[in-house]
Amino acid sequence: TPPRSDDWSGILGVFVGMSIWTYRNGLKPVTLASVVGGFIGGAGFSGIAWLKLMMVAPGNSHMYQAMAEDGALSTDAAQAIITKWSHWQGQNWHSFLEQSYGFVNGLAVVVALGLLASRVKIHEDGKSTRRWTEAAAAFIVLIVMTYVNIVKNLDVWVSQLNPANWQRKITLPNGDTETAQALWDVPFIGRLPGVEWMHLTPTGWFNLTYFLIAAAFIYLCHRHLKNRIPVLPSTPLGKGQLLFLMVLWTWVVANWERAMPGMDGSRLLTEWTIFVNAIICTVMVLVCPKESDAPSVNEVEEFAPLYRRAWIVGLVGMAISVTLFFSITRAVYGDYFAGHAGEQRRFGEQAEWRIHPILKNRLHR
Repeated sequence: TPPRSDDWSGILGVFVGMSIWTYRNGLKPVTLASVVGGFIGGAGFSGIAWLKLMMVAPGNSHMYQAMAEDGALSTDAAQAIITKWSHWQGQNWHSFLEQSYGFVNGLAVVVALGLLASRVKIHEDGKSTRRWTEAAAAFIVLIVMTYVNIVKNLDVWVSQLNPANWQRKITLPNGDTETAQALWDVPFIGRLPGVEWMHLTPTGWFNLTYFLIAAAFIYLCHRHLKNRIPVLPSTPLGKGQLLFLMVLWTWVVANWERAMPGMDGSRLLTEWTIFVNAIICTVMVLVCPKESDAPSVNEVEEFAPLYRRAWIVGLVGMAISVTLFFSITRAVYGDYFAGHAGEQRRFGEQAEWRIHPILKNRLHR
């Protein structure tokens, strides 16, 4: 949605600054990986949007209604086509766009790391003298990162689940009322005679629970650093597999819990596909890697030629792909609005930034 805050320009600025810094400081492999990943991701961003436009063309109500208004097609013929394709048009195409683009980004990471894995010598790690850093890293990934995302589910639950259980009305000093989260009592003792303060909001209970999880995690890490807990793998591969699966299924379950209040058949493309992808990833990460696996490395001393080649291939590919995407889209739709998204223009008098400017005193999403 152009423009979307300053995120895109900010990301571009960070990318340019990082690329210059890594290139000048002898980290050309990192620069190469970022350029390769950036070009593939960029092609996916525009390419998947183009693919979505092609897939929503059959029976597109916006296009066929406009064609009928222009006299290019009779009203009855246009309506017959729209009706025939109504189920197809009713699919969750935005979810298709997001998941497909995410898949392309995954491929970009695979290609970038694949280029480095076969060209950069394996770094032999010495035994760390500060093992607490490993525990801290795991804590940030498994506790901090999951908390700051999953806690957002509470707003969805409070607003969409039974308001009698999740909400309450409070009266403000000026006499107005507003909706707030309900207060849930502590079991057994929360409403004993004379006890009127032992309760928390749903978010409060969530925070308390996560605090207990965090405390248990810290204690277990402390014990593990002194005397290894048998359930935790001893090999780097095993640790990586366990960490990946814990993060993966935490996100999958949390996402499902967020989607459940408003779940219907149209959400299967998103929620069910996420579960299927997670199942496939679980099998792959447990079966495909082997302890004895090691890439065949043909070490490259100078990455500057590869870096230049990546830019040339990327720019040529971008020019070709953008030309094809633009030409084919214009050939299919002409001046008709495709729908399935807001009619937002980047240029001209009706440009989005002209008619809906970003204001500092208003919430922008």
